[in-house]
Amino acid sequence: MGVRPRQCLVYGGLLLIAVVATLVHDPDRWAETDPDCGGMRQSPIDIVRSAATLPSLDHAAPLLLEGGARKPVSIVVTNNGHTAQYTFRWSKESERPTLIGGPLPIGAPYVLEQLHFHWGADNGRGSEHTFDGVAWAAEAHFVFYKQEYGSFDQAVTQPDGLAVVGALYEVGGDKVKPGAKWAVPLPKIRPAGSTTTLEGGAVFNLDSVAPGGSWLRYYSYAGSLTTPPCAESVTWIVRDGTSPIAQKDLDELRNLRDSADQPLVDNFRPVQPLNGRPVVRALCLSLLLACQPVVFARGYAQEDAAASWHPNEVSYDETEVKGGRSNQQSWSYTLSDALGPPNWPIVAPACGGQFQSPININTSRAIRVNRKVPLEIVGLKNRPTYITAENEGYSVKFTPKWGFRTRPMMRGGPLKTAYFFEQMHFHWGPNNSEGSEHRINGERFPLEVHLVFYNGLYQSLAEAAGEVDGLAVVGFFYDVVPGSSSFSLNSWSNFLPQVRQPGAKFEISPTRAFSLQDVVGAMGWSYYSYDGSLTTPPCLETVNWIVSNKRLSATELDMSRLRSLITKQGKQMVLNYRSPQPQNTRRVFFY
Repeated sequence: MGVRPRQCLVYGGLLLIAVVATLVHDPDRWAETDPDCGGMRQSPIDIVRSAATLPSLDHAAPLLLEGGARKPVSIVVTNNGHTAQYTFRWSKESERPTLIGGPLPIGAPYVLEQLHFHWGADNGRGSEHTFDGVAWAAEAHFVFYKQEYGSFDQAVTQPDGLAVVGALYEVGGDKVKPGAKWAVPLPKIRPAGSTTTLEGGAVFNLDSVAPGGSWLRYYSYAGSLTTPPCAESVTWIVRDGTSPIAQKDLDELRNLRDSADQPLVDNFRPVQPLNGRPVVRALCLSLLLACQPVVFARGYAQEDAAASWHPNEVSYDETEVKGGRSNQQSWSYTLSDALGPPNWPIVAPACGGQFQSPININTSRAIRVNRKVPLEIVGLKNRPTYITAENEGYSVKFTPKWGFRTRPMMRGGPLKTAYFFEQMHFHWGPNNSEGSEHRINGERFPLEVHLVFYNGLYQSLAEAAGEVDGLAVVGFFYDVVPGSSSFSLNSWSNFLPQVRQPGAKFEISPTRAFSLQDVVGAMGWSYYSYDGSLTTPPCLETVNWIVSNKRLSATELDMSRLRSLITKQGKQMVLNYRSPQPQNTRRVFFY
């Protein structure tokens, strides 16, 4: 994968011209005109499986492809004389598939630029990367650039500018049907320089290009473009294993003509010296979890879907998820009730999953993380235009309305992208010895507040709620101040009497609106983190949980006001917390 110096090849909008034709066809002489081609971190390489290392803790999170199932408006297919290149066109920039996590920099999404292929004259060669010295018939390169650089042209000049996923192909048997959507337009672009555009039913998504492979198993290393100028700006992600390709589809690639009107074959660069670079292997969803088949949520690559059903793979209406919680209450907190917590999986199958929340945090078993990137909330002091207080019938929720660019944003720590604040709500019990959802070494607290954030890669909380990395929730425990029945310490408490009845809403004016700092104070506290779920139906397992070690204070008056709220059943709202769920294979981290 790479770009050639100004010679017919437009690579991500970067036009480069080759100087001497003989040099172009002789990879060993590329460095004479493009010095980077003689660099120390060149690609491709031979991947020796037994020599690969495990990723560091900073890169142990799963590699996620958001939007892999999304179809573009059109696809421009070009024979540029060196390969068949597919450039995807989207109705808006936010629809571009995004690659995050895994070996990529923390909090840095990479967006799709284009796709192209490399292949050989016969089935025994063609891939650029090899595994233990073995080459395969073809290799597809999915090219992404770091979003913060704004374009491919800018990103290619940066050391961390690009990420390329390589998928290798093996010729399948008779069961592999020819006519893959990516292969259909190839007869129309046989002459070098020819182009065709796919629209309507002819377009395809990324997931369909290399089926059968796994995003959970890959090898990664720091490398380069594989054609001049050989810029050393690529984080390579080479999928382990192969995808099947029909012989006829591979032959259509070989029928293309190069810029000299010769058969376009063997368009791969020989493997380059590793020069001491580490090659990292990732063979599970996360090295922090037991290896197991996984199905990602909507839009993500899947593995063994029929045999590895995931509770998030349910059909639900986004309009029924409001503020990260179910907008249709068909459940209760009463253990003896037919729709109580033990029976929530009947209402919402995800509630019976393996990654449910809350949990009891055993501090002695938490893994300490000394992360250089601190958790921060930008806009902690910002005051909203107004706040809507609402009695949901099972809790009280405060949803702010924000002005232009004032919505608080959380980033750093265990988060790989920025998350935007949506709402906060509370959980409490009938007395001061219980009420919190999470527990610390078995200890319960009278009150817990949840600050709900959604991933900025998505347009709204409703869209993010069903995605694997969609939500981040910060939980704080409260202690009750003794002898405090006559005063309040919290601004939010003053508005509880106005929403006492179920369904009641009250708009808090700008002059009385409060900031997040008014609720939780300044940053700088330690915390625990783990992967979990919403704690009410639909219980989607899409939450990055952050449980703060900082204790907040509530008064007896605050607690009395909470317990005076009325449920949809006309009873006092005195118990609205879910009991801790099994931790199963998950790890808890202490920051």
